[in-house]
Amino acid sequence: LTAHEWFIAIWISGIVLYLLKNVLRVIRTTLVLAQQRRPVSPAERTEIVHLLSSYGLKRLPKIWLVEDIAQPFVWGVCRGSIYLPKDFLRITNADHKRDILAHEASHIERLDAAVNLVQILAQAIFWFHPLVWWANRMIRKEREKCCDEMAIARLKTEAKAYSAALIDTVIRIHNLQRPAPSLAIAG
Repeated sequence: LTAHEWFIAIWISGIVLYLLKNVLRVIRTTLVLAQQRRPVSPAERTEIVHLLSSYGLKRLPKIWLVEDIAQPFVWGVCRGSIYLPKDFLRITNADHKRDILAHEASHIERLDAAVNLVQILAQAIFWFHPLVWWANRMIRKEREKCCDEMAIARLKTEAKAYSAALIDTVIRIHNLQRPAPSLAIAG
């Protein structure tokens, strides 16, 4: 093989390995979520609709409760669904619940799950380039900031109170055995 053919073979191998790693991760997470999730009850759905009424959602996304997670996150290909810890609705501070739900709803409104898919594909193609890895990390951080700012603005809440809700949720991570998906609030 020529040097050019070796280069192409290594590049394609890198793409395949990176995509395979991500596909396996998606399959594993999807299977775990399918086994452990349960839909919210009508009473819980009513509470969530009430909590998000000040956010101004046009359409409530699918919302699931999951046994083995410590923090809320969005999971899906295009819009995604909101996955909440099974005891999330037992949080006594209604503003904290509202703030967290608004953050996750921001991910869905911004189609962050689809953007994340595009980022993964770009990173697969340019797996060898450290600036692509850095740019994707920065985009993920900015995506979280955008969702925070969007939630604060739409809820007309104080940044300090909103941050307290996020911190209380992130503290729960220490009890988590399984790593959180990429659109989890811990990002």
